Amino acid sequence: MTKLKFDLNELYSSPHPTYIVTMDGEILLFANPAAFAANQNVLDDFLGKSVASFSYPEELESRKAMLRSQGKLTNYEYKGLNYYKDTEEWRRKEVKIIGEQSLVEFFGLECHLSIDLKIEEIRRFGEEEATLSQ
Repeated sequence: MTKLKFDLNELYSSPHPTYIVTMDGEILLFANPAAFAANQNVLDDFLGKSVASFSYPEELESRKAMLRSQGKLTNYEYKGLNYYKDTEEWRRKEVKIIGEQSLVEFFGLECHLSIDLKIEEIRRFGEEEATLSQ
């Protein structure tokens, strides 16, 4: 794995939602304030836990395979899932994300660094939609 150098302070203060997530297990190790805001501050519940539920499984596996072979994906576009609060209930919404994805080493772990450059809401899921489809 090629070591990508990055400045954690710069990532923290970036206006773009930024995440560092393990390649195995999708464990969220880092998220900046812009990432918390993009997810209505629900990320507190996910730090140190899997964030696989923010991605469609097939797309996630494809993205990880490309990252392992290419090391970096520039202006990569994909559909993901975020949370929104509907009165008192947390619900999911589908979003289109365009961003930068890089394979990095963080705390000795193989991770992906994701910087969301543009997020566009596609649709919101109501309580009647129990299953999400791509």
